[in-house]
Amino acid sequence: MEIFSMSYLCPLAVAAVSLFIATGCAAQTETGTMPVIVDGADYLLSVSVTNKRAKSGWSEAVPSFDQVSVNGFLEKGGAIDMNVYVSFGVLTMNGAQTITDADIILTERGTEGGWMTVDSDDPVVTLTTYEKSDAGVLVEGSFSGAPDYRKSLYKMTDERGAVRTVSGSFSILYPAK
Repeated sequence: MEIFSMSYLCPLAVAAVSLFIATGCAAQTETGTMPVIVDGADYLLSVSVTNKRAKSGWSEAVPSFDQVSVNGFLEKGGAIDMNVYVSFGVLTMNGAQTITDADIILTERGTEGGWMTVDSDDPVVTLTTYEKSDAGVLVEGSFSGAPDYRKSLYKMTDERGAVRTVSGSFSILYPAK
C-alpha cells in the first residue's frame, strides 16, 4: 500500500503554508471570491493569483492537459483563518473536457492537521466555463466533497477522523503569462 506519494506534496504544502504563515498581506491581492458551504455554514472566501500565502494557479502540463488549483481563504486579523484548496486536472480531447484527479483540502487555524479527499473518489468538480484567450484562462465551476480529518496532512495514514461536507463555486481568471 502506498502511504505517501509526491503528487500529494504540492497541494498539501500550499494548504498548510497558507494556513500557518501570518504576514501582513492586505486585500489588494484578492482576485475574486469563492462562496463555500462547510457543514451547512456559509462563508465567502477570497481567491488570489498573487497572494503568496494562498495562491491559486494554472499550468499547462502538456498541450491537452492542464493543472488547476483554486485556493480560497478567509483572512482574520492578518492571518488565514480558513483555507479551502481545490485542485484538479483538465484533459481536453476532441473539444471535450474531462476533470481528473480532483482533490479538496480544508484547513482551519487552531486545528492540527486538516480534512482532505486526496485518496477518495468522493470530490466532484464541474466546470461551467473553461476558456483560454490572450487575456489568460477563465475557469468557472463548482465543487463538492466530504473530506475526512487527518492529524497530519503530510503523512498519508489509514487513520481517519470526522468527515465534513464542503461545497462551493469559483470564478477566476488566471492571467496570461
